[in-house]
Amino acid sequence: MQTQIQVTDDLVIELWPSGGEGDRPLLKLRNPSAERDGEDRGVVVYLNEVRHLIGALVDATVELATREIALRANDAPPRINSEGD
Repeated sequence: MQTQIQVTDDLVIELWPSGGEGDRPLLKLRNPSAERDGEDRGVVVYLNEVRHLIGALVDATVELATREIALRANDAPPRINSEGD
């Protein structure tokens, strides 16, 4: 049975538990307004990938914020190495 979480007007997370043997639980991120326009913009993320996705989103957010701050300060953005080197 699928469950939905309304994040914003333009973002819904669908939760899909496994349906049986060989089926994998997943999340689907989708934009209801894009679907109304005839576009399918859903993104499937399997449960075992969620932790990695969250880490990547945090890294991307830090990188974007750093670049925005540098642009506003008129400096070259520092490079962030997400690999920990």
